[in-house]
Amino acid sequence: RMRRRNLRTSEFPDDGNGHAAAPRRNSNCVVSQRFKRHAVLFLAFGFALLKILSDDLTFSNLSSNLMPSFVQQKEVIGGIDTKKIRATNYATVNSTKKNTAQNIVNDIVQNDNITNVTMQMVNVDLVVYLTGELGNHLLKIASGKIMQLRALEDGRFNFTLRYLSQGLPKSSVAIKEVHKCFSKHFSLDKVNLKEWEENTYRWKQIVQNQATIVESYFTDWDDPSYASKMLTIERHEIFEDLTIESIHSTLNHLEDVINRMKNPDAYPLIYQKESAAQGERQQNVKGIDSLSLPFLLIDAWPPNSLWDRYWNDLHELLTFNEKECCKERPDVDETVLHIRGFTNELSAWGDTIGFRELSPNQTAYQFLGHLKSGEKVAIIGRPSEEELQHFTQALRDRGLQVRFVKGHTGTEDFCFLKTATKEIAGNEKSTFFRNAALLSDTVKSVTISCFHYPPTNVCDTKIKNFANNILTKKSFVMKIF
Repeated sequence: RMRRRNLRTSEFPDDGNGHAAAPRRNSNCVVSQRFKRHAVLFLAFGFALLKILSDDLTFSNLSSNLMPSFVQQKEVIGGIDTKKIRATNYATVNSTKKNTAQNIVNDIVQNDNITNVTMQMVNVDLVVYLTGELGNHLLKIASGKIMQLRALEDGRFNFTLRYLSQGLPKSSVAIKEVHKCFSKHFSLDKVNLKEWEENTYRWKQIVQNQATIVESYFTDWDDPSYASKMLTIERHEIFEDLTIESIHSTLNHLEDVINRMKNPDAYPLIYQKESAAQGERQQNVKGIDSLSLPFLLIDAWPPNSLWDRYWNDLHELLTFNEKECCKERPDVDETVLHIRGFTNELSAWGDTIGFRELSPNQTAYQFLGHLKSGEKVAIIGRPSEEELQHFTQALRDRGLQVRFVKGHTGTEDFCFLKTATKEIAGNEKSTFFRNAALLSDTVKSVTISCFHYPPTNVCDTKIKNFANNILTKKSFVMKIF
């Protein structure tokens, strides 16, 4: 009404030339019009932003009450800025909106306001299958941690690490060694490395339960059993089996499984007690079988590339208890030679896959041929001093000062290797040697022997291509035989 009244020309004053002056806009009217325009723009931007975020949400088709359990991660975990990583992953899922979405990510990160976007990761159990002796156990533990860290980077899953033992005597010894010598994170009061044993009825029932349920959602596949098998990451080759690509493929399949299983909580894995007729002792441990459904199982070793990428986290996780597990340390000017003793343990078939030892002369004149007369060598290994006397003699014939370190336990030998300064030398197939070389804070040079038998054993010639600032300080030399 005010606007119409002001538009009446009769009310306009004369401009002095007989014409009506231009109308003056009411200030209240101007504010009202600006407010309306800004409100419309604000609402339009809000709806557009909501559309982008809802389209890009990985699990947008699943409501929170249909997922196993959600947690919203807002902190830095294991040295990884999960806020930035998840925001970036979240906003770049749909490549058609990449530019707009990336602007949103930048605003979120710069303004430290991650709570403006609702992002939640699915909690899933990751069972680490521990096999073999100490070296193998450490590599399996490393693989589980790498899988957990990569999933955080990916932004879809938050893995809880659980542990399955092989159940053999040598595995039980290794578990005790891990509890004692890596006690910072693996003491008995912190973690149970023997939640289940692989050869028991209980574990077999858990695996069968998951397979039956998962496969029922994949009847459109020619062979639904692959759906459950793909939830296990297995070691197909000796070392190069766990890669960023294989991890990503597993995460994609896990997402597919969860999307198909509309309500995983409706199918809890409940341990079925053995009947007396089965002749097995009933075991009732509260909560021991409270695995997520689905869960992943990892039975793999990480390659050097993943050790390089996650070395800082792995070094912290596998902090060695030197106070409890060290006895003697090498001299700063000694080369420590580790002889694994594959010849005593494996039959002739081991040669074809690289599990063989160098002869005494090969060791003295080729493998350690870079050492000069008068330099010092300390020999450690599983074989006895008598069994290794030919190695000792061959090295002495070259003019080297040689001693055999005896009276050590396995973990004390591990400490001896790990705390060396000048050089350590050993077999590429020894996971015991490999872990000591990678985890050492002090050693300057690592010399590795490898038997090249393609295609069954191919030596990793890229072993020295590390980027981690600690690993780059070490000299890695592989000698191929």
